Amino acid sequence: MVDITCRKNIASQEFLNIVWDVFFLKKSRGRSLKIHFPWLFDSSTQFLSFEIIKNKEIVGGLIVAEKNINSIKVGLLGLVCIDERFRGKGYLKKLMDSALSTIALENFDAIYLWTSQHDLYKKYGFSSLDDSILVKVKYITNSHSEPKAKIKITERADLSIPPFASSIYQADIDDVSFIYCENNQSKYILSYNGILESVIKAFGAFVDDTFYINSYDVCRNEFLEAEKYAHIEIYQQNIQMVKVIKTESLQVINKTHFAANERI
Repeated sequence: MVDITCRKNIASQEFLNIVWDVFFLKKSRGRSLKIHFPWLFDSSTQFLSFEIIKNKEIVGGLIVAEKNINSIKVGLLGLVCIDERFRGKGYLKKLMDSALSTIALENFDAIYLWTSQHDLYKKYGFSSLDDSILVKVKYITNSHSEPKAKIKITERADLSIPPFASSIYQADIDDVSFIYCENNQSKYILSYNGILESVIKAFGAFVDDTFYINSYDVCRNEFLEAEKYAHIEIYQQNIQMVKVIKTESLQVINKTHFAANERI
């Protein structure tokens, strides 16, 4: 007997243990769920936890986090996982059908998710909608003539850390500021305020190495212009999918963006 239960604003520890095992432990990464997804443990956060119960044992589930953006209500669906002992039994379909049936009653305008397995989710009404790009940047500098930028670094423990990263910071340099995360290999700018040229030159001089910037197609030409002073490689992301529930909200849905650390 398999049942799907829905919990509001709380997830069972048994399900969270599976999440940790699937997305972090088996990939030899991560610090703790409270660090990567602090909102899961915040009583003020609105989310739904759908969990698979097999003979009184929780064997998988998914999370739908609620966000209100530009006057519409959207859900961010993620952390979809099933204990490896119970895969291949059709439990994912039961889980998705149950979650989407409940979502239809919760007045959502749209549901977003992030995956490379597009065919898996197309059958549930999701379609690709992703104009995000990942830009690899190597600033070309003459270290003898350009002084190091003065930079103020603040660790942002209040922000979610993407699963691939180990820490997240805010950097303020002259007239620009940005949020960036890092792992053992690289640094990634997740969002920034200021002129792109200033961002690249300031952060490039600071790290003195290759780094990455998360951005969108609308900024592609700006990055191509940056080839005057930096090596630039642009990669299309193509991992965001959306299920539109209210077509009258389509214009806002199509223009809504999420930073990498907001994704689930």
